[in-house]
Amino acid sequence: IVWAAILSVIFLKEHFKFVNAIALVLAIIGLILAIKPQSLVKMLSHLFHQSILSTNTTISTNITIPTTTIMTSTVTGSLNHYLGILFAFISSLTKATQMVARKQLIKTKLPHSVMNFQFTAFAFVVAVIYSIIRRFWHPEPYPWKWMCTAGIIIACFHLLSNTFNAKALKRENLQVLSILSTLGIVYACLLQYIFFRLTRPLMFYIGASFIVTSAIILSIDTYLTNRKRKERIFKE
Repeated sequence: IVWAAILSVIFLKEHFKFVNAIALVLAIIGLILAIKPQSLVKMLSHLFHQSILSTNTTISTNITIPTTTIMTSTVTGSLNHYLGILFAFISSLTKATQMVARKQLIKTKLPHSVMNFQFTAFAFVVAVIYSIIRRFWHPEPYPWKWMCTAGIIIACFHLLSNTFNAKALKRENLQVLSILSTLGIVYACLLQYIFFRLTRPLMFYIGASFIVTSAIILSIDTYLTNRKRKERIFKE
């Protein structure tokens, strides 16, 4: 959502309002609280202990071997962690870029069916290549029938999501849509409880309340803005 807000201001020349900033901060806080905040605490404590260990190795020379062993395992764990952060960073940037590009395509009045066909055709080619590799180069037990059925269902829902996303991008600016998209984690939690009876800790619901609050703020602001625009047009 941060990248989407930045790119929309740079490339789409959208105005970043104060209300959008408040909703963005609330959404980020909600996401941090909802997506396992204990992992953030562990990361900070891990970095703190790592700095202490590096300081001890420079000061003390009597415990070189055990400290080196600890440092090696620490570096391995931190490397995987930083790689995960890097991949998530790249994924968020590419997602925001895709939304900006889709917004530009909609301005050209390109039909939704054309964009969906191009996306589906490319995904189909990649899926076929991956399936061939799994089938012949890495022969493993693979539930083809179940995966095929699940893939068709997922593809249908994904096409619906792309269509509604395109219609939303046509009618609203990118900043609002990127912030409202954080409601997906709330919907996922509700569906998990309905179908699998999975519950979440209290911290998740606190974070979800922040996300819902940001969505309510944006909805009210959009309603008031549209109302003022209609009144101005009526007076003219």
